[in-house]
Amino acid sequence: MLPSGAPLMQSALRHFTALVLLIATGAPVGCADEEAVPSAAQGAPHGRAERTVLVTIDTLRDDRVGGSARDQAITPQLDALAARGVRFRNAISPVPVTLPSHTTIMTGLDPTHHGVRANSTFALDPGIPTLASAARLAGIPTGAFVGAVVLDSAHGLDQGFDFYDDRMGSRQALGKSGYPERRASEVVDSALQWLTVEQPERFFLWVHVYDPHMAHDPPQYFKDLFRGDLYAAEIHFADQEIGRLIDAVEAQYQDGRTLFIVTSDHGESLGEHNDPTHSYTLYDATQKVPFIIAGPGVPSGLEIEDVVPLADTAPTVLAAMDLPPFDGMDGRNLQMYFDDEPDLPRGAWVETVATRLEYGWSPMYGLRTARFKYIRAPRSELYSIATDPDERSNLVGDLPGVASDFDKQVSERLATARPLRMTVDPDPAERAKLIALGYVIPDRTIDLEAAVEVGGIDPKDVVQALQTMAEAMAAFGDGEHEKALEILAPLGDGSSVNVPRARIARELGRFEEALGYARSAIETTPGSPEAQLELGSALQALGKQEEAVAALEFAAKLDPHNPGAHLALGTIEMVRGDLEKAAEHLQRAVDGNAFAEDAYWRLAAIRFGQSRPAEAEALLEILPPRLIQDPTVVRNLAAGEALAGDVKAARKRVRLALRRHPDADGLRAYGEELAVHARELEEAAHPADEG
Repeated sequence: MLPSGAPLMQSALRHFTALVLLIATGAPVGCADEEAVPSAAQGAPHGRAERTVLVTIDTLRDDRVGGSARDQAITPQLDALAARGVRFRNAISPVPVTLPSHTTIMTGLDPTHHGVRANSTFALDPGIPTLASAARLAGIPTGAFVGAVVLDSAHGLDQGFDFYDDRMGSRQALGKSGYPERRASEVVDSALQWLTVEQPERFFLWVHVYDPHMAHDPPQYFKDLFRGDLYAAEIHFADQEIGRLIDAVEAQYQDGRTLFIVTSDHGESLGEHNDPTHSYTLYDATQKVPFIIAGPGVPSGLEIEDVVPLADTAPTVLAAMDLPPFDGMDGRNLQMYFDDEPDLPRGAWVETVATRLEYGWSPMYGLRTARFKYIRAPRSELYSIATDPDERSNLVGDLPGVASDFDKQVSERLATARPLRMTVDPDPAERAKLIALGYVIPDRTIDLEAAVEVGGIDPKDVVQALQTMAEAMAAFGDGEHEKALEILAPLGDGSSVNVPRARIARELGRFEEALGYARSAIETTPGSPEAQLELGSALQALGKQEEAVAALEFAAKLDPHNPGAHLALGTIEMVRGDLEKAAEHLQRAVDGNAFAEDAYWRLAAIRFGQSRPAEAEALLEILPPRLIQDPTVVRNLAAGEALAGDVKAARKRVRLALRRHPDADGLRAYGEELAVHARELEEAAHPADEG
């Protein structure tokens, strides 16, 4: 420890805070033309299925199943399953969003009726029965194995499962390269281990693989096989793993009494209608999904062209396993097609509210029938699917009576909808993982009654901006900051654009420009915590500490889980020398958030300075070695050790870092200062004899 005497302590504290200052600046719906509203079909299946394996492949377009790329079949395993079963060629997802679509699959209800309308801030009402809860009630073992955090147990789909495996495992990493998902191979391994250990005679098993979802990072072999088409590569990899799952199940259970259903939650728009992704349009690129069923009582090689909503999954599984249907389901039992007594054709409900909750654009609602697709939007759309499958020619003006009839049905459906309620507030860990996956967290401050009303910005007019923003942030991530600003230039002055502009300008050291962007963002969206964070960060960089603190505290109030606000506030308090208050903010930034790297090492530096080295080392264990050896980080950690009087440890840390960074002149100079400091301490401890 430091010997008594204020001057040395004050000198160390001044040096520590000076270093910080240096860093701180820098229901199926009847249709207008021919369909009638059905009731959920009941009736006994063709021989009970003892077991059901439900596979959902995330973000899988229907047209990629059975397709090829680079002269290579993309889905040979699914093609083989379809050849010995039934493929429904017009299966329609109700919503191009993972969580609400899976909730429909599990409940037989569309989003308007189960209430889960978007990702992250919604959870299924525990009073609504699911396939798993029905199986458990019947004494059937249940297991679920999911591939991404967006389906973790906080959102209610775990109800009824004896085992719900939502552990993300090896692909959960730190920083921008972290993917809180796990590969299909890991999900399948876990599912097969459960079957091997439990050896259930009957079961309901759900396996969800996430690989086709962006960002695309298939194993190298599959990258090479489909060079230039990573989406196809990930689908092929998922297909191989599903084939492995099917083979293993059939090897373990050879009585032919296993029902296999493979589908997807939604597709992916690969640039159609200017949409680079999904969630924000309702065209068939995102709504038309594969649906394959094979097993007891299912004929071989049959293809059905009728429109089939994903809500049909639950009643079909219940009937196959001889379980009673739920009251009020929107779906119906697809066994009717195998009895050659199908009900009247019907349509499928489609919607997206994510447009409003995530970006403030209008929600959209619609109906998809065999003949038409209708979308209620600020400028509504009507397409003739039979003659215009790419949905290019809007017929609202040509067929106003048809459009009006469809719109009336949309109103009737919305009149039966549950009130919009966000029931989950993601904790910091989940929030960070979802953001790393590319998800936008819905705005919890929004007027929920108004949110469901169509009006305002039409998503089709602005969805292309998502691609532009993705390109800009990719350039930013590659260090091409000027290029990133150039890419964003044509996008106008909305908050969703000015916030990244402010961040990029700040990284360029153009703090006044960053301040202007942040203020413009706040003018359009004053309740945006991200805009307030950028305002505070720009003010901080300009030395306007009191104004910065006010903006950052407001950002933290708007979003208590925002690690950026607490990181910035913690850094300011470090500069001020109030290490206790700084530690409070930094601790809030790191709690449950493995992505706040800067907060981890800054808090570690403070813990060293507070003579709490064990806590400091525990924080550093979370970080990658490359970061711990960064010269800037090393200087702060060493300054903390010196502040606590452990100059020997500080000098050792600097020496080790200089071996890796011999050209780090600032670190070398600090090492020399520590050497002088060590001599001063030695002289103070052992004064020379006075003769």
